[in-house]
Amino acid sequence: MILVLEARGYLYRRAGSDRYRLSLKLFELAHRTSSVRQLTDSALSVMQALAPAAQQSCHLAVLSGHEALIVLQVDSPLPMRYSVMLGAKFDFAQTSSGVVIYAYSDQRVRDELIAFLRADGRPAEEIRQVDLRAAAILKNGCEVKKSLAVEGVTNISVPVFDYLGHVVAALTVPYVPQRAAVVPSAKVRELAVKAGRTISTNLGAGSRGAPAETTRRKKV
Repeated sequence: MILVLEARGYLYRRAGSDRYRLSLKLFELAHRTSSVRQLTDSALSVMQALAPAAQQSCHLAVLSGHEALIVLQVDSPLPMRYSVMLGAKFDFAQTSSGVVIYAYSDQRVRDELIAFLRADGRPAEEIRQVDLRAAAILKNGCEVKKSLAVEGVTNISVPVFDYLGHVVAALTVPYVPQRAAVVPSAKVRELAVKAGRTISTNLGAGSRGAPAETTRRKKV
Protein backbone atom coordinates (compact mmCIF):
# COMPACT_ATOMS: atom_id res chain seq x y z
CA MET A 1 0.00 0.00 0.00
CA ILE A 2 2.83 2.40 0.86
CA LEU A 3 4.53 1.71 -2.45
CA VAL A 4 1.30 2.39 -4.33
CA LEU A 5 0.76 5.67 -2.46
CA GLU A 6 4.34 6.66 -3.20
CA ALA A 7 3.98 5.78 -6.89
CA ARG A 8 0.82 7.89 -7.12
CA GLY A 9 2.40 10.88 -5.42
CA TYR A 10 0.60 10.86 -2.07
CA LEU A 11 3.76 9.95 -0.13
CA TYR A 12 7.39 10.85 -0.76
CA ARG A 13 10.82 10.32 0.77
CA ARG A 14 13.52 12.95 1.02
CA ALA A 15 16.87 12.09 -0.48
CA GLY A 16 18.98 10.07 1.95
CA SER A 17 16.03 9.28 4.21
CA ASP A 18 13.88 6.16 4.59
CA ARG A 19 11.01 8.04 6.26
CA TYR A 20 7.86 8.81 4.29
CA ARG A 21 6.10 12.17 4.33
CA LEU A 22 2.69 13.26 3.09
CA SER A 23 2.79 15.22 -0.15
CA LEU A 24 0.59 18.20 -1.00
CA LYS A 25 -1.43 15.99 -3.31
CA LEU A 26 -3.71 15.02 -0.42
CA PHE A 27 -4.29 18.69 0.30
CA GLU A 28 -5.07 19.36 -3.35
CA LEU A 29 -7.49 16.41 -3.42
CA ALA A 30 -9.29 17.64 -0.31
CA HIS A 31 -9.45 21.16 -1.73
CA ARG A 32 -10.87 19.93 -5.02
CA THR A 33 -13.53 17.84 -3.26
CA SER A 34 -14.55 20.80 -1.13
CA SER A 35 -14.87 23.01 -4.21
CA VAL A 36 -17.11 20.49 -5.98
CA ARG A 37 -19.27 20.16 -2.87
CA GLN A 38 -19.66 23.94 -2.68
CA LEU A 39 -20.50 24.04 -6.39
CA THR A 40 -23.17 21.33 -6.18
CA ASP A 41 -24.66 22.82 -3.01
CA SER A 42 -24.94 26.17 -4.79
CA ALA A 43 -26.46 24.62 -7.90
CA LEU A 44 -28.86 21.97 -6.61
CA SER A 45 -31.88 24.11 -5.71
CA VAL A 46 -31.45 26.18 -8.88
CA MET A 47 -31.39 23.08 -11.07
CA GLN A 48 -34.33 21.55 -9.19
CA ALA A 49 -36.31 24.65 -10.13
CA LEU A 50 -34.97 24.72 -13.71
CA ALA A 51 -35.96 21.14 -14.62
CA PRO A 52 -39.75 21.51 -14.07
CA ALA A 53 -39.79 25.06 -15.47
CA ALA A 54 -38.06 23.92 -18.67
CA GLN A 55 -39.67 20.45 -18.67
CA GLN A 56 -36.19 19.11 -19.43
CA SER A 57 -33.41 17.39 -17.54
CA CYS A 58 -30.24 19.33 -16.75
CA HIS A 59 -26.75 18.53 -15.58
CA LEU A 60 -23.65 20.28 -14.29
CA ALA A 61 -20.15 19.46 -15.50
CA VAL A 62 -16.64 20.46 -14.47
CA LEU A 63 -13.37 20.00 -16.29
CA SER A 64 -11.30 17.03 -15.12
CA GLY A 65 -8.10 16.89 -17.14
CA HIS A 66 -9.27 16.78 -20.76
CA GLU A 67 -12.71 15.45 -19.87
CA ALA A 68 -16.04 16.93 -18.83
CA LEU A 69 -17.06 15.29 -15.55
CA ILE A 70 -20.76 15.21 -14.58
CA VAL A 71 -21.07 16.25 -10.92
CA LEU A 72 -24.82 16.91 -10.69
CA GLN A 73 -27.90 15.69 -12.59
CA VAL A 74 -31.56 16.64 -12.17
CA ASP A 75 -34.22 14.78 -14.15
CA SER A 76 -37.11 16.23 -16.11
CA PRO A 77 -40.52 15.72 -14.46
CA LEU A 78 -41.86 14.20 -17.69
CA PRO A 79 -42.10 10.40 -18.02
CA MET A 80 -39.79 10.43 -21.07
CA ARG A 81 -36.47 12.11 -20.31
CA TYR A 82 -32.79 12.23 -21.15
CA SER A 83 -30.37 11.75 -18.27
CA VAL A 84 -26.60 11.63 -17.92
CA MET A 85 -25.06 9.34 -15.33
CA LEU A 86 -23.53 11.09 -12.34
CA GLY A 87 -19.74 10.72 -12.46
CA ALA A 88 -19.67 10.07 -16.21
CA LYS A 89 -16.74 11.53 -18.14
CA PHE A 90 -16.72 12.71 -21.74
CA ASP A 91 -14.09 14.07 -24.12
CA PHE A 92 -14.35 17.84 -23.64
CA ALA A 93 -14.29 18.52 -27.39
CA GLN A 94 -17.30 16.26 -27.96
CA THR A 95 -19.57 17.99 -25.44
CA SER A 96 -21.14 21.41 -25.17
CA SER A 97 -20.24 21.48 -21.47
CA GLY A 98 -16.57 20.90 -22.22
CA VAL A 99 -16.33 23.47 -24.99
CA VAL A 100 -18.19 26.09 -22.93
CA ILE A 101 -15.67 25.64 -20.11
CA TYR A 102 -12.83 25.71 -22.68
CA ALA A 103 -14.18 28.95 -24.17
CA TYR A 104 -14.08 30.84 -20.87
CA SER A 105 -10.88 29.25 -19.49
CA ASP A 106 -7.60 31.14 -19.33
CA GLN A 107 -5.07 30.72 -22.12
CA ARG A 108 -2.94 28.21 -20.20
CA VAL A 109 -5.85 25.78 -19.84
CA ARG A 110 -6.88 26.28 -23.46
CA ASP A 111 -3.33 25.59 -24.66
CA GLU A 112 -3.17 22.40 -22.58
CA LEU A 113 -6.46 21.14 -24.01
CA ILE A 114 -5.45 21.88 -27.59
CA ALA A 115 -2.10 20.18 -26.96
CA PHE A 116 -4.01 17.10 -25.80
CA LEU A 117 -6.09 17.04 -28.98
CA ARG A 118 -2.96 17.29 -31.12
CA ALA A 119 -1.15 14.59 -29.14
CA ASP A 120 -4.24 12.41 -29.50
CA GLY A 121 -3.98 12.67 -33.26
CA ARG A 122 -7.17 14.67 -33.80
CA PRO A 123 -7.67 16.11 -37.29
CA ALA A 124 -6.79 19.77 -37.73
CA GLU A 125 -10.40 20.49 -38.73
CA GLU A 126 -11.73 19.10 -35.45
CA ILE A 127 -9.36 21.36 -33.52
CA ARG A 128 -10.38 24.34 -35.66
CA GLN A 129 -14.04 23.62 -34.95
CA VAL A 130 -13.39 23.68 -31.21
CA ASP A 131 -11.96 27.19 -31.49
CA LEU A 132 -14.78 28.33 -33.78
CA ARG A 133 -17.34 27.02 -31.31
CA ALA A 134 -15.51 28.75 -28.46
CA ALA A 135 -15.53 32.07 -30.32
CA ALA A 136 -19.29 31.75 -30.94
CA ILE A 137 -19.89 30.88 -27.26
CA LEU A 138 -18.03 33.99 -26.11
CA LYS A 139 -20.09 36.07 -28.51
CA ASN A 140 -23.47 34.56 -27.58
CA GLY A 141 -22.87 33.71 -23.91
CA CYS A 142 -23.91 30.09 -24.40
CA GLU A 143 -23.94 27.22 -26.87
CA VAL A 144 -27.04 25.81 -28.53
CA LYS A 145 -25.92 22.84 -30.60
CA LYS A 146 -27.19 19.47 -31.71
CA SER A 147 -25.62 16.74 -29.63
CA LEU A 148 -22.68 14.96 -31.23
CA ALA A 149 -23.54 11.83 -29.26
CA VAL A 150 -27.34 11.49 -29.30
CA GLU A 151 -29.63 12.05 -32.28
CA GLY A 152 -32.56 14.37 -31.63
CA VAL A 153 -31.01 16.10 -28.62
CA THR A 154 -29.97 19.77 -28.71
CA ASN A 155 -27.62 20.90 -25.96
CA ILE A 156 -28.18 24.29 -24.38
CA SER A 157 -25.08 25.00 -22.30
CA VAL A 158 -24.08 28.03 -20.23
CA PRO A 159 -21.01 28.87 -18.11
CA VAL A 160 -20.85 29.07 -14.33
CA PHE A 161 -18.34 31.41 -12.64
CA ASP A 162 -16.84 31.58 -9.15
CA TYR A 163 -16.27 34.63 -6.94
CA LEU A 164 -13.11 35.53 -8.88
CA GLY A 165 -14.94 35.48 -12.20
CA HIS A 166 -13.23 32.21 -13.25
CA VAL A 167 -15.26 29.61 -15.09
CA VAL A 168 -15.71 26.56 -12.86
CA ALA A 169 -18.48 24.58 -14.55
CA ALA A 170 -21.06 24.44 -17.30
CA LEU A 171 -24.79 23.98 -16.84
CA THR A 172 -26.36 22.05 -19.72
CA VAL A 173 -29.94 21.32 -20.67
CA PRO A 174 -30.16 18.46 -23.21
CA TYR A 175 -33.33 19.65 -24.97
CA VAL A 176 -35.51 16.74 -26.13
CA PRO A 177 -38.52 17.78 -28.25
CA GLN A 178 -41.65 15.78 -27.48
CA ARG A 179 -45.40 16.32 -27.43
CA ALA A 180 -45.57 16.59 -23.64
CA ALA A 181 -42.81 19.23 -23.50
CA VAL A 182 -44.63 22.48 -24.28
CA VAL A 183 -41.86 24.90 -23.30
CA PRO A 184 -40.16 26.06 -26.53
CA SER A 185 -36.38 25.81 -26.90
CA ALA A 186 -35.97 29.61 -26.95
CA LYS A 187 -37.62 29.82 -23.53
CA VAL A 188 -35.51 26.92 -22.24
CA ARG A 189 -32.39 28.79 -23.35
CA GLU A 190 -33.57 31.87 -21.45
CA LEU A 191 -34.20 29.79 -18.33
CA ALA A 192 -30.80 28.08 -18.60
CA VAL A 193 -28.95 31.39 -18.93
CA LYS A 194 -30.78 32.76 -15.89
CA ALA A 195 -30.04 29.58 -13.90
CA GLY A 196 -26.34 29.76 -14.80
CA ARG A 197 -26.18 33.35 -13.58
CA THR A 198 -27.98 32.44 -10.37
CA ILE A 199 -25.55 29.62 -9.62
CA SER A 200 -22.66 32.00 -10.31
CA THR A 201 -24.18 34.52 -7.92
CA ASN A 202 -24.56 31.79 -5.30
CA LEU A 203 -20.84 31.14 -5.69
CA GLY A 204 -20.13 34.81 -5.10
CA ALA A 205 -19.46 35.83 -8.70
CA GLY A 206 -21.64 38.94 -8.45
CA SER A 207 -20.31 41.73 -10.63
CA ARG A 208 -16.85 40.18 -10.83
CA GLY A 209 -17.91 37.65 -13.48
CA ALA A 210 -18.54 40.23 -16.20
CA PRO A 211 -15.07 41.80 -16.45
CA ALA A 212 -13.40 38.40 -16.77
CA GLU A 213 -15.84 37.45 -19.54
CA THR A 214 -15.24 40.70 -21.42
CA THR A 215 -11.47 40.28 -21.23
CA ARG A 216 -11.64 36.80 -22.72
CA ARG A 217 -13.86 37.96 -25.55
CA LYS A 218 -11.25 40.46 -26.65
CA LYS A 219 -8.58 37.76 -26.84
CA VAL A 220 -10.54 35.46 -29.18
